[in-house]
Formats: sequence, C-alpha cells, structure tokens
Amino acid sequence: MSNHFEMSKEEQRRRKMENKKLSKQRIVTIWTDGAVHHNGSPNAVGGWAFLLDTREKKLKYHGYRTTGMITNNSMEFEAVINGLKKAMALGLSKDREIVVRTDSKYLINCVTNWHKTWKRNNWKTKNGEQVKNQYHIKKLLATVKKCKNVKFKWVRGHSGNEMNEMVDDLATKAIKDGKAGLIKENKETPLNVEPKHSYMDVFYSGISKNGKFGWGIVIADGDGTKISSGCYPDGQSAEKELNRVLMDKIAERKQTSKCNVIIHDINKTDGLGIFAVNAAKSALMV
Repeated sequence: MSNHFEMSKEEQRRRKMENKKLSKQRIVTIWTDGAVHHNGSPNAVGGWAFLLDTREKKLKYHGYRTTGMITNNSMEFEAVINGLKKAMALGLSKDREIVVRTDSKYLINCVTNWHKTWKRNNWKTKNGEQVKNQYHIKKLLATVKKCKNVKFKWVRGHSGNEMNEMVDDLATKAIKDGKAGLIKENKETPLNVEPKHSYMDVFYSGISKNGKFGWGIVIADGDGTKISSGCYPDGQSAEKELNRVLMDKIAERKQTSKCNVIIHDINKTDGLGIFAVNAAKSALMV
C-alpha cells in the first residue's frame, strides 16, 4: 500500500524546479574588471569597474586611481573589493549567495587557494620572497569574510561574453573620465546616470606623398564615431588647412554634444588612431 503522504514523481520534479528557480533568483552576480595605462610605471593610471546583477536590476559602477602601485592585478582586486562592498552596503550579502565573475585566474587562485600556504609561511613564497600584492590580497580576504557567502568563477576575457566585455569597456572609460576630470579619484561613480558632460576623442593624421597631402579625422563621443578625410593637391599649406578643418569639425560636433575635447597625438596609430591614418592614406589614392 502506498503512503498517501508520499509525493508523486511529478510533484517532486515540480518542487525541484521551483527550488532551483528560487535559488537562482537569490544569487547576486558581480562582473568585474580592471584596466591600466602605463602598467606599473610611476605615471600609471588605473581604472576598475563592476556590474552588480541582482536579477531584479543591474547596477554599474567604476572608479580610477593615480596613486599607489598601480598594475593590472591591483585594479582587478580593486574592482572585486568595491563590488563586494557595494553588495554589503545594499544589504544583498545577508541572505543571498554572491558570485564574482572575473577573468583573472591569478586573483581567484590568490583568495581561494594560495593564501593558505602564504599565511603559514608568514606571507613569503617558497623562495623566501615577500608575496606580491599582499595589501590587496589581504584586503579582499577580509572583505570576503565580512560578506560571508561568496564564490568566484572564472570567465575567459575578450571572448565575446557580453557582461565581461561591458565591464572591460567601463574600466577603460573610468581612466578616460578620470583624466578628463569627470569623476573623482578613489571614489566609485554610478554609471546608471551619465555625467552632465561627456568627452570627445579626436584623432587626426596627415600624410604627404608626391606633392599631395591626405588627411583623416576621427571624432568619437557619446553620439557615435564619425570619420572624415580629404586630399589637397598642394602639400605646402596643407597642414594649416588641416588644423582649420579639424577645428571646424570639432565645433560642428559640439553644437549637438556639450563635452570635453581630448585631442590625441597626431602620431597615434593604435585604437581609433589607426582609422585616422587609414583614412588619410585612402584619400591620397583617390
């Protein structure tokens, strides 16, 4: 005789699915990343960002630093530490599981495995050297302890993962915004409300060949990216003409976009700068 209190297999499956769904809803995911210009040098500038996903809403923050030892690793730690602090400040760590998604295997190994041996060895490596990044490792361990239920999961960087790409872009944006004076140093800035002003990146290039002068201008801001180019048959006065065109293009763009203008080195050939160079080369061929 079957026990009438025993759940049917169908009911068991249904409850299992409900519990699984409820469990997912109670997970908070923090996507993190860091970025650095001039990694490890005295004039290094670092940016960090995190996206806090509570299932009900997504919150984005970023910040930057110019003081202290600034490296790619230190900015990865800053992103996670600030993300966990925000989760605690919002009361999300009390009854939810926090999952940190980072593309830094080094960070994950530091806080889940290696630190145990380092503690026993008085924070020295097997070669007797002081463990690097001690300050950030200890700070993150203390933060994790306060946050209680935290798990770390690795995500491959620059592999098309939407959330990872987003925080990567936000960390780079933090450096640009910091240099432009749009955000305060060492202070998290919410990105859900954009600043009153943005920045405009301007790249330009001029190339002379066979007496002709080709030019290319790339202007990128919150409204998108626009590429302009042209060619002058007389290369003698072309550079002055390029400066005039450059100022006209910036003034034209600023009519619809109030922002700070950052004009990059004419010899810059990475990032958007390469498009300015290619535009100038193409103009010479026409």
